[in-house]
Amino acid sequence: MEHIEELIDEVIDAAKELMTRPSARNRVQLWNARGELQTEFSRLLAALAEIEKGEGAYSRDPLEHASNTIDYMKRIAREAREATK
Repeated sequence: MEHIEELIDEVIDAAKELMTRPSARNRVQLWNARGELQTEFSRLLAALAEIEKGEGAYSRDPLEHASNTIDYMKRIAREAREATK
């Protein structure tokens, strides 16, 4: 989340700079920062969509199946967090 917060700050700073000094360079900076933030947001949404499925290695034992599902969701969440660092 820290990375996303930094990207948000970067977008805000670039927008402020563009408002005070409109230039092609500042527009490009804002566009790039916005694109990075959008990419990170898309990754997080994809991870949440995957977690929402509630999938995991199937087992006839309900407790083992639940454990497998939870482990799978934790792995997806961990990978999404690591991707944003």
